[in-house]
Amino acid sequence: MIFCEPSSHHPGFAHRLSTIQNAHVINVLENGTLKEVGTHEELLSNRGLYFELWELSSRNTDGAAAEAAGVDAQTSLARVNSHNSRRSSSHLADGLAGENSKHETDEKNEGADKDVPVEDKQEIVNANGRLFGMQRSSINWLIFGGVGSAASAVASPFLGTLFSDSMNIIMVPPVVKIDGQWVEIDFAHVRKEATITFVKFASVAIGFGAVMFVAQFCFRKASEALLRKVRRETFEVMLRQETAFLDERTSGVLSDRLAQDPPKLKAFTGESLSGAVNMVLTLIAALTLALTKSPILTGTVAALMPVMMIGHGFVHKFMIKKNETAAGPVVSEAMGNIKTVASYGLEKEMMNRYGSLLNSECKQERRTSTMSGIAAAYQSALGFYLYAVLILFANVYITHCGMSQNAVFGTIFPLIFSVGSLSQGSAFFMDRAKGQEALRHIFNTLDRKSKINGMSKEGNTLDVVRGEIVFRAVKFAYPTRPDLIVFKRFDLTIGAGTQVAFVGHSGSGKSTAVCLVQRFYDPMEGTVLLDGTDMKTLNLAWLRQQMGMVQQEPILFAGSVADNVRYGREDATDDEIQEVCKTANAHSFIADLESGYDTEVGERGAQLSGGQKQRIAIARALIRDPKILLLDEATSALDNESERVVQEALDRLLVVKKRTTLVVAHRLSTIANSDVICFIHDGRIVEKGNYSELLAIPDGHFRKLAERQQEEAPPS
Repeated sequence: MIFCEPSSHHPGFAHRLSTIQNAHVINVLENGTLKEVGTHEELLSNRGLYFELWELSSRNTDGAAAEAAGVDAQTSLARVNSHNSRRSSSHLADGLAGENSKHETDEKNEGADKDVPVEDKQEIVNANGRLFGMQRSSINWLIFGGVGSAASAVASPFLGTLFSDSMNIIMVPPVVKIDGQWVEIDFAHVRKEATITFVKFASVAIGFGAVMFVAQFCFRKASEALLRKVRRETFEVMLRQETAFLDERTSGVLSDRLAQDPPKLKAFTGESLSGAVNMVLTLIAALTLALTKSPILTGTVAALMPVMMIGHGFVHKFMIKKNETAAGPVVSEAMGNIKTVASYGLEKEMMNRYGSLLNSECKQERRTSTMSGIAAAYQSALGFYLYAVLILFANVYITHCGMSQNAVFGTIFPLIFSVGSLSQGSAFFMDRAKGQEALRHIFNTLDRKSKINGMSKEGNTLDVVRGEIVFRAVKFAYPTRPDLIVFKRFDLTIGAGTQVAFVGHSGSGKSTAVCLVQRFYDPMEGTVLLDGTDMKTLNLAWLRQQMGMVQQEPILFAGSVADNVRYGREDATDDEIQEVCKTANAHSFIADLESGYDTEVGERGAQLSGGQKQRIAIARALIRDPKILLLDEATSALDNESERVVQEALDRLLVVKKRTTLVVAHRLSTIANSDVICFIHDGRIVEKGNYSELLAIPDGHFRKLAERQQEEAPPS
């Protein structure tokens, strides 16, 4: 690592030494230790570590300069006129493997629509029925939960009846006038009746607690089973989708949806469903018990029930709202790039962005919050409203119809005790309103048929793979930018076992060719063939197993070094892992780690350097012994020393076994040994040949690029 202090007094870090020649002070670090300090000239004269790095950097470009200066320009290949069709594409993202790849700057999908795609907003037919159909495996829990809810529903109005009986016992006067004579009440009998009533209360309490436990436990089990099933199936469907699916949706939106939407489905099962069932059964039981005491008073209350329930549908309508949040992806973006945020002091900017989005969402919540408050007030007043109506009509019927005290209490108390279930049931309707949007999102995701399904078992396989790849009249544009054509008519034959390199300016379409080979996307027109067979007819999982991919910024997963190598082939043994790591120049540094191959690499390999991660990625590609090797800017992000080590590993990989290799490169020194080099300009191959042949083309694209890189390289 080189740390310099340039004339502007702003410290800097550099891998390319040609960029820091004029620095006032250059600090050379190795393994965390300051090795050398001085100016460019002083460090070169010392002939130490800095001198070695400078020599290594110079050698990387000397070959290009020598050939560019001395080759006779008599050997040239036909140059094809290109069309001016630049593209701005979307991210290269392997959604099926969970990895992200870095495209050229011009190929970023900066203009993609960040809103929810239209297909995610489609209405679902019979969504509730389908949801309950997903709970077939939990049908026993639902049955037991329903039985428990039914039993607990009867308990509430029955407690009202017992309370009515106890009131009748307590309110018996000491003496009553019978046939004109005052008769003293038998208090022993009253005490006996009171004792019996107490036992009934205690028994009902025990039974009520037991059945409520059964109901809540069973519904909760069914709810958690549904939640687990929905999350698993939704995640599986996401993994099945083609890369274009991820181009239209940020990873933050998808992860938020997977985390937040399934729990809202508990509104259709679990405690909320238990409350709804309990409400219906409680009202039925209460009205039935009340009818046995006073049909006329019960009928009056039943007639008022629709009036009492007015407003629930209105509240339900306004409780439905979108579950999408634009604030979640901001958190994912900021935390995923925390070093950049911190280095530029963007903490306040990120907070302002996050706060602005939250404020916007809060404004949208105001109407929902208002309706929630109205609903809460309405439900709280509902019980008192019922009490007032009962007392009013009871007074009328006692006065004018001669209704008895026993009939009044026997009617009023079962109904009053059932009012509590109305509040519990209303929670179901409010939660259900919130869950409707989540239900639509989930089923829209589950119903989506992947255009390129990497987990499908359909498709053919080849008995023998030679590795010949043919692009035949390929026309292609990224789905997010269909109006910007990347390839208009791309034709190329890559022979089996040959190494073909793609070079060109950023955005020319180099990485697009690799995308099409891996079937991240399919051509709009034309075909891509493997050994004469259209790749669309081959089983996609099998096809990708024939390939090994090394990207510019390799993504490692949280876990050990061995785990990350084993992702290339799950059944790889420890000996095989060590062998491929030796081939990838990784064994020595892995052995020096504290726990060797069991060392945790951290999230995205944060505990390792770029060169170390790249070598592990090479080992991961090598462990599956691929017939086709894809190298997409595999060394361009590394310093000179790391690039040398990684390049040696790649060269060794190609020597160990002859295999078809596609290389995307900016640094021409890394592809000097390629069998064929294709210079891509505006989506077409304008020059093709080996290294020497392309340098021999006067004023050729490749020659100009080689000369420009030589000018930028440090002098010898």
